[in-house]
Amino acid sequence: MLALGIRSAPHAARWPRNRSFASQVDQSTRSFPRINGKLDYLLRQAASSSPTELDTFTLISLMKECHNDGQLPIARQIEAIVNRDRNPVIQERNGLIGMYNRCSSLNDVLRIFHEIDETQRTEVTYNAVISALIKADKLMQAEDIFQQMTKSPCKPNSLTYGIVMSLRSKMEDSTGVCELYREIKRKSGHIETSHVSIIMDAVGRAGTLEDLQDLVSRLKAQKLFFNARTYTSWIKGLIRLDQVDTAFDCLDEMKQHGIAPNEYTWNALLSACRDPSMLQRGCSLHAMIRSSGIQRTILFNNLIQMYGECGSPDDAIKTYRELIRSQHSPDDFTFN
Repeated sequence: MLALGIRSAPHAARWPRNRSFASQVDQSTRSFPRINGKLDYLLRQAASSSPTELDTFTLISLMKECHNDGQLPIARQIEAIVNRDRNPVIQERNGLIGMYNRCSSLNDVLRIFHEIDETQRTEVTYNAVISALIKADKLMQAEDIFQQMTKSPCKPNSLTYGIVMSLRSKMEDSTGVCELYREIKRKSGHIETSHVSIIMDAVGRAGTLEDLQDLVSRLKAQKLFFNARTYTSWIKGLIRLDQVDTAFDCLDEMKQHGIAPNEYTWNALLSACRDPSMLQRGCSLHAMIRSSGIQRTILFNNLIQMYGECGSPDDAIKTYRELIRSQHSPDDFTFN
């Protein structure tokens, strides 16, 4: 139940006084398939129960049984029972928001959210509403709710940062993710494992060299696992910041740890070799790509472009012939 946010001491008196009906709900959820017939039965039991039996535990057990938009009418019946002859506590309102989110009823989510006084909203409230807006692809509105949260008495927690990072990543707002990363550094400095790829990608795209170096140091200090995606984002960031030698050192470290570069890693490194002074390094990359066994038209295209910009047309033509032999088809970019 803690995951639902049922932990606020001021409302402890609302916590189960009589678990008989709550136990019946729990037993039913374990014994029967999740069908509307079962919910109808539970609702009839709830409707005939006295207010003292309808405690928070019981009501949230009921709410958890609504999972899809086909159960929206039942969700509304549950809300009517929650509001019957009583003033719902914040845990129950949060439960309603989660229930309507599962039922894909954004209007009901927002209606309940706006009915809750700002001083009563919790992290669970904001996180659930932001998640519902992201689910409905209302990205700007989700960002607006997050901004409201930062100005409210209730401040973001680590789950909030994870949700908003995903939001800003979806919006392709790498600068916004970098801002969240700096906020995390100011508060705790601890990076959640689930946030690593999003943060590294954003810092690689829009962060400063100091941001990138600091992030890598923190990840290594926390012994967080680097995978191909993490290394590739790190390499892209280094190349963007004109740290090409360090990017190739990163490739060496990646291979030392037994992590195979993917086509995105190779493409990022090839983009750094489009200058006559980098021809030898580009040729070495080409040999490594051959050894990797990865064959993609886009890789051949980038190799051809690299050789062209390095002033080596003969190597560009050889690579084109290699593309033909690989049984991959040239595209418009190849011929351009």
